[in-house]
Amino acid sequence: MEISVASRIRGKRSEFDMSQEDLANMLGVNVTTVCSWESGKTTPSAPLIVRLSEIFKVTPNYLLGWNK
Repeated sequence: MEISVASRIRGKRSEFDMSQEDLANMLGVNVTTVCSWESGKTTPSAPLIVRLSEIFKVTPNYLLGWNK
């Protein structure tokens, strides 16, 4: 079963004990944007994927599901 980008973001945010608001503030985006990512309605842009990977200490490839 493929793990989605949404699930990876949600899982890492939870692992780092962050609220959606915490993450949104760190990225300079609206909370509804983070909610949209985590529900799978939208996907973060490439620059935000890079920033998320830095925050969560993983590679962009991990977040995108390009490596397991």
